[in-house]
Amino acid sequence: MAEDISVITSQNIDEMSNDIIMLNRGSGLRSLVNLPVDSLLMLSNKAVIRYANLKLYGENDSLNSYNIVMDPIKENHDTSSYLFDNDPFINLDLYYTNSNVINGELNISLKSYLQYLLISDSISSDHNEVDIKLTSSLTNSLFDTIKFNLNNTNSYLEILYVQ
Repeated sequence: MAEDISVITSQNIDEMSNDIIMLNRGSGLRSLVNLPVDSLLMLSNKAVIRYANLKLYGENDSLNSYNIVMDPIKENHDTSSYLFDNDPFINLDLYYTNSNVINGELNISLKSYLQYLLISDSISSDHNEVDIKLTSSLTNSLFDTIKFNLNNTNSYLEILYVQ
């Protein structure tokens, strides 16, 4: 006969800030990221984006191959709360992508989505930010949590384009 005791500690969500991205499949932690893309206002809708990569650096570099899904958000919602029974952020269901964390670095492509925004003239001085949702892939363990700090000096959005 064997016995086992499992101790589960809950994540204190009250300690989360706007500068921290936390993702966990088991507890449903997702993050909404607002990216300023006002630099794209200078471009014509005929410009070609060669690449656009969002680079984030994690605080736990032992989670290599942790897979993260990026989904553009269809419309903005009230973000004064960060706890929801159901996900109120509706995915665009187009231009989503995923990427693995390698050595604590997430390098996820936003090229297709930003090119779509540029071609469709969806970026204006009134609408110069995009919202994306980052979630844990279904292939990740239910127990692994990954954390990114947006204040990390190595985190940035890099866009290379041809005008």
